[in-house]
Amino acid sequence: MRNRTYGRGNRARPGAFLCLAALALLAPASLEAQAKSLTLRAGEKAAFAVLSIRDGLVNSSVSGILQDSKGFIWMATQGGLARYDGSGFKSFTNEPFDESTISSDQLQTIFFDKGDALWIGTYNGLNRFDTATERFTHFRYSASKDDSLSNDLIIAIARDARGSLWVGTLNGLNRLDERTGTFKRYYHDGGDPGSIPDNTIRALFKDKEGRLWVGTTGGGFALYDYEKDRFDNLAAPAGKASSLPPSSSIQSIAQDPDGYLWLGAWGTGLVRFSPRDGSYDLYPLPDNRIYVVNAQERGVIRAGTWGGGLFILDFAAKTVEEYKNSQAIGVLPNDVVYSMLQDASGELWVGTNGGGVARMDRTRRSFTAFVADAKDPDALPNG
Repeated sequence: MRNRTYGRGNRARPGAFLCLAALALLAPASLEAQAKSLTLRAGEKAAFAVLSIRDGLVNSSVSGILQDSKGFIWMATQGGLARYDGSGFKSFTNEPFDESTISSDQLQTIFFDKGDALWIGTYNGLNRFDTATERFTHFRYSASKDDSLSNDLIIAIARDARGSLWVGTLNGLNRLDERTGTFKRYYHDGGDPGSIPDNTIRALFKDKEGRLWVGTTGGGFALYDYEKDRFDNLAAPAGKASSLPPSSSIQSIAQDPDGYLWLGAWGTGLVRFSPRDGSYDLYPLPDNRIYVVNAQERGVIRAGTWGGGLFILDFAAKTVEEYKNSQAIGVLPNDVVYSMLQDASGELWVGTNGGGVARMDRTRRSFTAFVADAKDPDALPNG
C-alpha cells in the first residue's frame, strides 16, 4: 500500500471577521507551515458489484444526487431525471412539443425545496418539478425580456434565508420572484466591487447561519449582503494579499457539522474556511481538479475530482483514502466524479461521468454500481 504524507497549510492569520472587506488584509501563512499531516493511502479493493437491472438509470453520467423526505433518491443525468426507490428506477425525459415534460434531457444540477418540490438546472433553462403531479414548469432566457433568466445553462441553485430562490448560470446570477415568474439579474462589473466576482457561477450555498455564498469560475468566492443587495468579494485584486489560496475557481461549497465551509478550489486543493474569523486551512490533494465536496459526516471530508477519482479525508484516522478506476473488480467506475450524497442511512452515493452511480458500503468501503443495460429500454443508456 502506498503511503505519502500531505500537510495542512496556508492558515490565514486570525482576525476579527466583522466584514468580508476586511479579509483582504489577511495574508495567508507560509505554505511550509503544516499544523497536522494526513497520510495518503489507496482505498481498499474488493468493492464493486456491477448491476444491470431492468429498471435502470436513464443515463450513466450523473451530475446530481438528492434524497427526498420519503426516502427516494433523485438523480440528474445527461439523459434525463431518474428516481430510485430502492429496487428500480423511474425516468422523466423530454417529450418534444409537450411543455409539461422536462425542458431538456441534459441536466446539470438539482435542488430540493420545501414540500419536496424539485428545481432542476438543465442546458435549456430552469425547471420546477412537482413530485406529486409529476409536471414541470419551465423558466428560460429570452433575448427580448430583461427580467427573464440571464442564460439557459443552469449550474447552481439555492434558496436564501429570506426565501428567495437564486439561480447561477453560465452567464450571470439570477434571483427569482416567484409571484411574477421574473428574475433580477446580477452580472460582474469591473468598475463595481460590489458586483458578483465573475459571470460563470459554479456554486451557491446557504450556510447554517443563513449566509449565502457564491463560488465562481474566474472570480473566486463571495458573500451576499442582504441589506445592501451586493456582494463582498474575497478574491483580492492582482498584486495584493488574498484571504484565500490562489484559486480563481471555486467549484463546490459544503459545510461540516462544526460550521466550517469546505471549498473545492480548482487547481489548489480543499480549503477549510471559517466564516467566524476568516481563517483557512489548505489541504492539497494528489489531484486538485476538485469538482464536488461532501462534508456531511463529522470528521470526514469527501472530494470528487475531474479525472483523479475520489478522495476521502478521515481526520480521526489522519488518512486520505484514494479511490480510482482500474481494470480490477470493485473499483470506482469512472475517475470523473460529478456528484455525491450521503443518504439518511449514512450510505455514500457517488455520481460519475459515464460510469453510473456507485454506492459505498460503509462497513467494507465497497461500492455497488448502477450502470447501463443496452437490452433494457428503461435502463441507463451509455453517453
